[in-house]
Amino acid sequence: MRKAAISCLRQLAQREAKEVCDLASALASEGPTVEGLIIPESGLPGVFFGLLDTETDPGLIKDIHDTIISMLQVLAINQLPQWLGLCKDVLTVASEPGEDQRAGLEAPEDDDQEHFHAEDENQQRAVQPRWPTRVFAAECARRVLDTCTAKRLASQLPDLIRMAFVAATSDSDHLRLEGLKMLREIIEKFSTEPEPEFPDHLLLVQFQAQVSAALRPAFAVDTVPH
Repeated sequence: MRKAAISCLRQLAQREAKEVCDLASALASEGPTVEGLIIPESGLPGVFFGLLDTETDPGLIKDIHDTIISMLQVLAINQLPQWLGLCKDVLTVASEPGEDQRAGLEAPEDDDQEHFHAEDENQQRAVQPRWPTRVFAAECARRVLDTCTAKRLASQLPDLIRMAFVAATSDSDHLRLEGLKMLREIIEKFSTEPEPEFPDHLLLVQFQAQVSAALRPAFAVDTVPH
């Protein structure tokens, strides 16, 4: 039954992603659960990310991935903060023990850096995301990055840097590689974007400490060759 339901939602999301998500949100507003299924503030996409943390069937995992991607392609541009916020929650709330602290010890301390190391206890998830779920969240964030202009993403740059920072300093090689890819795309996209209040300065300059801190572990002596 569960496999059939997910398969059906995947097909619906490919054609009517907005309508499906709106219906789920409308039903969730009437109560905390729908047919025993908890709908979080992140809506139906959040439900599917949660399923990734418990599902082991490869076919179902692929269907869940396809469903989230279909929703993202239709909704992310107009719901940018919500989608990047969801990806950020998956990537950063359940940071692997010590990874932020390890990178932070090597980085210069400033207000932005301290903010990046702060964890919001109120955002703790009932199920800690597994590393494959976190890799997929980073891939989704990169999809959003690819489809939006630098100007459209400018206000979201701190969150993008934060996500890339956490991923690139992870203990998982797969997640580290995804974080480095995200950093590369951020640098390329924002390389010429000016600071809105100071047109003679580049927007990315204010994040150079965080970018350097995220890159430094990749050049450590114990880093795997790939």
